Parts: sequence; C-alpha cells; structure tokens
Amino acid sequence: LCLIGIANAQQGSVINTVTDNNVTSNLITSPLSPTVNATAPGGYSGGSTTGYNASTNTYYFGYTQQTVQQTVALDKVFSGTGIRVYGYEFSMLYQNSGLSKGTLGLTITARDAAGFTLQADNYTPDKGVAAGEWSAYSVLRPYTSPYGTDRMQSISVSITGKDDRYWAGYYGPQVRDPTLRLQFVA
Repeated sequence: LCLIGIANAQQGSVINTVTDNNVTSNLITSPLSPTVNATAPGGYSGGSTTGYNASTNTYYFGYTQQTVQQTVALDKVFSGTGIRVYGYEFSMLYQNSGLSKGTLGLTITARDAAGFTLQADNYTPDKGVAAGEWSAYSVLRPYTSPYGTDRMQSISVSITGKDDRYWAGYYGPQVRDPTLRLQFVA
C-alpha cells in the first residue's frame, strides 16, 4: 500500500491517501466555495449565492450564475517523487429538470507552478431525468502524455449553475457528491 497524502491548497492539510490501484481517493473536500448554508431547494428568497446542505453534500444553484470550485495542490505532496499524472476520474449526481433546472457546467483545469493552464476540460451534463430524480454523471479523462508533478502543480474543479427562470430561491440545478480522483504512475 502506497500512503501518499494529498494537500488541500486552501487549508494546507492532508485530506486523502493514494490507493493500491494507482488512483487517488477523492480529492474534493466539501464544501466547494463560495457557498451559503441551505437546507433544501426552492424557497422564496436566496439564490444569489450557491446554497450548500452539509448533511446531504448537495449544492443548490439559484437565479444568478454562480461557480463553486476547489483547487488541490499537488506540488507539496508529489514533488520529487517521480509520479506522473496520466488522467482523472470525475463523478457527481445531479438534478436538472422539473423545478430544479437551468444551466449546468463543469470545468476541470490542470495548472503549472506559475498558474498557467496545462489542460482545461469543459463539460455540460445533459438535462436530467424526471423531476426529482438524480442522474449520475461521470468522466474518465486520460491525458495524451502524463504530466510529471514537477510540471503539473494543481488541479481544480469548477461547477457552474443557474436557474433558467430567474426565480428567487434555489430553483436551479442541484449537484450532490462530487468526486475527483487522479490516475497516476510512479
């Protein structure tokens, strides 16, 4: 078992370990930011900032386009180890139909030490299934050439959503349990 920690760029703490099959555990620590506390979709007020329910790990988007994100620093943990990142796996559950609908997008970006983009991938999940039902969304993204951690210093996940009717409250898409795992070789 290889025990390598992944550092959270915002808090500087170890948040995960690497598993035996050369895929990290989930690198996302909730909540993504910025968010405000919210307990359920809908309502008569709010929606200008993404709502977050910690008990269900669910993000609620409202009437203004909002982006929640998290950046994970790789340089503090993997630097000098010879590990190369050859891709990532991303998954989430989402609702984007009925009273919880609007625009929903996802961007995953790898950057170097100077903050320059090495790779940026944009995704737009399809509209969801029936109202009130959760849809699964996942991406398996191999890189054409693996990035050494001396070059790839961080990876970030950004999720953007907006209610398409401009109603007060949280009537936009909902996202639950986002996960990001890196595939790597030593």
